[in-house]
Amino acid sequence: MFTMQSTLLVGQYDWDESRWPKAEFAERIGAFWDSFPDRDCAGIAVYGDRRNNAELAYFSYLVPKLQDAVMLVPRNGKRRVLVGGGKNAMPTAARQTWVD
Repeated sequence: MFTMQSTLLVGQYDWDESRWPKAEFAERIGAFWDSFPDRDCAGIAVYGDRRNNAELAYFSYLVPKLQDAVMLVPRNGKRRVLVGGGKNAMPTAARQTWVD
């Protein structure tokens, strides 16, 4: 049988603050903004899917398992993660990241 979908989901399913503190992610995001020369940019969107997710994982710790995800990172303000799927996908995704 040939399939285009992964049959085995791998990777972390829960974010553990004792192993990866929020402060580390705040430092990563702060270092990004410090190195970004364009002060007119109000924010960025960081995209990830189940195959290409390094940038998303670096900023949010989220590795999408089935559908795509986007992290909205404003220069100032609250960060958000948006995940594909219905409302039943939200509790699972929320356990995998420190972002609301």
